[in-house]
Amino acid sequence: MKSLVYGWGSNSYGQIPHGKEQKSINTPVKIKTFQKQRIIQIVPSERTTIFLNYNGEIFEFGDDEFPIIHTIKKRKTIKKLSAGNSHFFILTSEFIYSWGSNKFGQLALPEDYRSYVGTPTQNRFFFEKAISVHDIICGKNQTYFITNNCQLYSCGANQNGQLGVATIPSSNRPLLCANNVQRVFSGLSSEFFYFQDLNGQLFSCGLNLQGQLSLNHQKNISIPNKIITENNPKFPIGAILKIATGQNHSFLLAQRKTTSSNPENFVYFVGSNQKLIFSVVDFLVNKNITDISSSSTHSLAITSQNDVYIWKAGEPIDKFHEMVIDPNISFENHSIKVVCGEDTSFVFSLVSKSLISDFQNLLERKEFTDIEIPTNSQKIPAHRLIIELRIGKENVSKLIQISYSKSTFEVFDFLSFIYSGISNSTIIPIAKQLGFDENWVANKSGKKGLIRDLERLYSDEDSKDFIIIAQEKIKVHRLILIARSDLYRGMFLNVNDSSNCVNDYSGRSAHSIKQVIQFLYLNKIDEDLSVEIVDELFDASEYYQLNDLLYFNLIIDKIRQKQIREKKREF
Repeated sequence: MKSLVYGWGSNSYGQIPHGKEQKSINTPVKIKTFQKQRIIQIVPSERTTIFLNYNGEIFEFGDDEFPIIHTIKKRKTIKKLSAGNSHFFILTSEFIYSWGSNKFGQLALPEDYRSYVGTPTQNRFFFEKAISVHDIICGKNQTYFITNNCQLYSCGANQNGQLGVATIPSSNRPLLCANNVQRVFSGLSSEFFYFQDLNGQLFSCGLNLQGQLSLNHQKNISIPNKIITENNPKFPIGAILKIATGQNHSFLLAQRKTTSSNPENFVYFVGSNQKLIFSVVDFLVNKNITDISSSSTHSLAITSQNDVYIWKAGEPIDKFHEMVIDPNISFENHSIKVVCGEDTSFVFSLVSKSLISDFQNLLERKEFTDIEIPTNSQKIPAHRLIIELRIGKENVSKLIQISYSKSTFEVFDFLSFIYSGISNSTIIPIAKQLGFDENWVANKSGKKGLIRDLERLYSDEDSKDFIIIAQEKIKVHRLILIARSDLYRGMFLNVNDSSNCVNDYSGRSAHSIKQVIQFLYLNKIDEDLSVEIVDELFDASEYYQLNDLLYFNLIIDKIRQKQIREKKREF
């Protein structure tokens, strides 16, 4: 599936790929540059916009006369891009790269680096300390890093306490500011941040002169404080899906059950001298908002029916305006995202990662490994569960013996096949030495071959090593959930080795959580679900941070449309 990308707003620097001669674009235009590509992420800064496609290619439009194509090693291992006002980060499975403005040390590079870095430069701070980074979030002139053990580090400008540490003006060295952190929210215009801990509690810190931290006062905060929400039993904040931060305000998107027991999405607002605590946006009640984005100039919201609303900063919160993206295009069966830059807006259909790439990334990340496969020059960390599942327990020791005489390239290619099902001619010699023929290779290849083995694993209750505690205890293989869900990955990375369970705080029923877990194993969901369970699953891909969220959403939408048709026939 190819992406649909639309953009509008200021084009003074050519940050919208629609020709530099048009300095302002008042209505959404289709970005033809990407009509044959699969876009994963759009990241705007003050004067540029960066696009990441499915193949790991990075395109930067803006200041320069021609678009810049950034190239890094192992580009297909890119997990995320992030941008502040004028600085940028690339997070891959192994390395971190940064470039752009470094005036306040926001690139986390050594002190001898100049105030501006023109090309992606490998960041070695965490690498040299053997600390793995799980996520990177940029604020205006500051950067936040969530490590695999759920610690939060920050660097850059700190004049308003936005680093969450002692009152130092800035730091180029990432400083530890919080523990047990699950998610962080900030933005290209924001000199503050929010974070959610592993217990689901929400904290905020930094600039607060217009009440944007939801602390019921207007004083800057340099140490994270637990936030205050509107004490309204009619609109209590439920499971947080996203927080979009601007310069002087914040929007919170949350899902909660209504009196009818069906979950709905609600939008809350704080800041801009209008609200000092998160309060529901009445205008957007019953709109079922699925995504929000914000900057210093404006905010965007999109509904489940792909209606787009825009709100200009400084206007009363009820002054939303509806936008028509393209009356000639149907966004049905697309997962649509909205993105705000400074004076620019983008709407695009998200193309997500797949089951195959999830397991390939599991091998490349080298997390939770418990076996080493030797080569003639080094040892490759791997996961016994995956190898035993794919080639059989009885063949693991044989693989180790064979691999001793093989090059790292040959062994890694074979392991890549074991993890992802992607085959090539280099894997045949090792497969034959293990006693397998070309029919075995064909049977194990591709998504179908991988899912066949995962079906066996899914049914094997005795080998499940972890428990998800919801309304009931749900047994799982921890490694599978780590590979497929960033939320579960963050949870498990912070669990003590002696513990074998973790709580699910989403508020969803055990039945719907089981459907999510089934999808993580098998890439499918039961079709004979009740309307209530389908409603619970509607935004599950966002909450659980599924890498393959597009396919998940397409399945849910297909089931929902079937239920609507059946209901119409009843009448």
